Amino acid sequence: MSDPEKYQKLLELEKALSSLGRKLTGVSVERLSKNNALQKSALALTEELKINANLLFNEFRSKLESAYEAAISGKWDSLWKLIRNESKPEKERITNQLLKTAPLVHPFRSCPLGFHHVKEHPRVTEKGVTSVREHCRRNPTHHDHIYSDELKHIANEHFKKSPDVCPSNMGYKDGSTYDTIIQGWTDYWNEVQKTQPPLDPNIIKALIASESSFKARPKDQQTKNEGKARGIMQITDKTRKILGNEKGEFKDHFVHITEEEAYEPKVAIGAGVRWLHQKHKLASSKLKRTATWEETVAMYKGRLKEYLKATDKKKTKDMKRFLEEFEKIKNCRGKK
Repeated sequence: MSDPEKYQKLLELEKALSSLGRKLTGVSVERLSKNNALQKSALALTEELKINANLLFNEFRSKLESAYEAAISGKWDSLWKLIRNESKPEKERITNQLLKTAPLVHPFRSCPLGFHHVKEHPRVTEKGVTSVREHCRRNPTHHDHIYSDELKHIANEHFKKSPDVCPSNMGYKDGSTYDTIIQGWTDYWNEVQKTQPPLDPNIIKALIASESSFKARPKDQQTKNEGKARGIMQITDKTRKILGNEKGEFKDHFVHITEEEAYEPKVAIGAGVRWLHQKHKLASSKLKRTATWEETVAMYKGRLKEYLKATDKKKTKDMKRFLEEFEKIKNCRGKK
């Protein structure tokens, strides 16, 4: 069995075991013995477990087989006790197998798909303070989540200078300070999102110039409906919440940053580029064609409608400065 096949079967196994645990944890064995609908559901989930039983721990698999046979004959005690008492350690074994077989979202990531990186940190308990070692923590929904610690780690360890970004400071004090970060996060999200055409890092440089003049802590802007816009990419409070919300418009590749972390360029640029890819997807859906990246920037700024209607694009509110900055970059000759 290949790793991708094993990974999918382990996910199915984990889902069935979790569902069975939820079914049986909150009921007594007496209630289970009298509730036909619950029995039917429990048997169906147990049968799902049996499909991939070869991936279960030998002792648990043997007990499951016996408990299933007993349940079919109307004796539910064994299955009830097994799931209540031994499903948690079995799920931990499955998690360990998933950690070994899950694919990487990107070569720069510390943990595979469905896990996120947790750095070493102190934990306060009744017995005092203990240390939690660095590890990969399971994401219950199997989606990709990345947090600020890993965003900073990736930027520090993997990003290198590239000739693709205009090296000019564009007349700003820190106009070339973040070129490596801009290039790194543009490449990363292009590779993860596979958006076509790929995003040009100079779009991000011009966007940052127009949003914050490359200041990590520009004056916060209070928006009408989205809270404050913060940091080098002026990420709003509403955007920040959407980036990490599994129940919102994102389907995967969630990014978690706090208000304070929105002021850290290595974090904010990573989150901002991810958000721009989402805007490209939404703009393309709205236009019923592939949006240009300039149209995507207009949507990022909440000005797509005005931009599309304008006969002179350079006069569109909030887009004028971006287009001027991007024009500087087009004329870039490597002067600093």
